[in-house]
Amino acid sequence: MLALVIIGMVGALTIPALKNSIEETHYKISTKRIYSVVSAALTKIKQDYGGDLRGVFTNDTQTRNILCNELNCVKTCDNSTTEGCFTGLADAYFATGSLSWSQAGWQGLNGRGFITADGTQFVIDKSNSNCNYVAWNTYKLCAFLFVDINGFKAPNKLGKDIHYIYIVNNERSAGIPGYPGLDERGCTPSTGDRCEYAWVFTQ
Repeated sequence: MLALVIIGMVGALTIPALKNSIEETHYKISTKRIYSVVSAALTKIKQDYGGDLRGVFTNDTQTRNILCNELNCVKTCDNSTTEGCFTGLADAYFATGSLSWSQAGWQGLNGRGFITADGTQFVIDKSNSNCNYVAWNTYKLCAFLFVDINGFKAPNKLGKDIHYIYIVNNERSAGIPGYPGLDERGCTPSTGDRCEYAWVFTQ
């Protein structure tokens, strides 16, 4: 009986940790895959437009349509949260568990969006034809998107299944959330905000 109790206690301690580790690995692999797919699409788009993304993403509708031409979209929305293209049905949290976007906040993010064949959700927050929209006082963007790598499924946490995608007029960083070194130039460890690069690509 004592042996069974000890085994049971060990199992109770190790199984949740193992489950968390498997989930973390799954999120990282899925996130890398999405960034790779988007990066390849942006490379193709850049080639199609003569090697320069300036003048391409003129507005959110144009951004959505151009991306959908490359990303196998199965649904598009003009208002992503009310038409069911993004996770606006639930609160979203930082990786540490603190509230980032409330349900009302997501509903306010009512931009153009789309869902790809694998269930990944995208919503466009900003488009800039001149590729000079400044984000976080650092990055000059052509467009700024949110992506939910597992659709409407939990946990709906920034840095877990919800991430930023920065589109910049730079081959090296297209599709990546900022430039290599984002963990040193924007990561806030206390909240997990903008720490995706460090979490996904350097661990």
